[in-house]
Amino acid sequence: MALTGFSLFAFVFIHLLGNLQIYFGRDMINSYAALLKANHMVLWSFRIGLTIIALIHILTGITLWFENRKARPIKYEMNILPYADLASRTMVFGGLTLFVFIIYHLMHFTVGLADPQIIGHIDYKGRADVYSMVVMGFKSLLSSIVYIFALFFLFLHLKHGLESMFQSVGLRNTRFLEAIKWFAKSFAMLIFIGMGSIPLAVMFGFLKY
Repeated sequence: MALTGFSLFAFVFIHLLGNLQIYFGRDMINSYAALLKANHMVLWSFRIGLTIIALIHILTGITLWFENRKARPIKYEMNILPYADLASRTMVFGGLTLFVFIIYHLMHFTVGLADPQIIGHIDYKGRADVYSMVVMGFKSLLSSIVYIFALFFLFLHLKHGLESMFQSVGLRNTRFLEAIKWFAKSFAMLIFIGMGSIPLAVMFGFLKY
């Protein structure tokens, strides 16, 4: 769980850095996208590897959830959960929500089934016009709301998941506890704000054709 979770966190962070290049203009983000697509073998190897890691993470999470339920089949008479915040209580639901969102995200921006009109545009250099695709995709208020809603669950998932990762490897103790909490919350918030800023920038007209 810790190893696959860290791998997925690393991917999300790198994905954020790539996406934020849209603020430097059409040429920057389109050049980045063209670089990624230049070697199909490397790109598809990465996609397949990431898919396998994600599936292992999901199956491991579900297995652990069932094991925890089996270990205590009778619920507490009073379950106030003073030690559990919203992030920890929504890990399974949030994880499944993110899984559904990832499928939608691929259908939206990669395959184009969710909104075919945003796919296939070419810029003045003959490259895939990713800039226009993103702006057109987030012009839909519903799509932007869906993305921001999913990013909220990603924030919760990362916040608790990063803390748990350190616990799994034996580093979450009283000495490092506050630093780990700060790291988890800060990076989860960074990704939420960074990713969420793009649909908001489109909706408010800061990013446009």
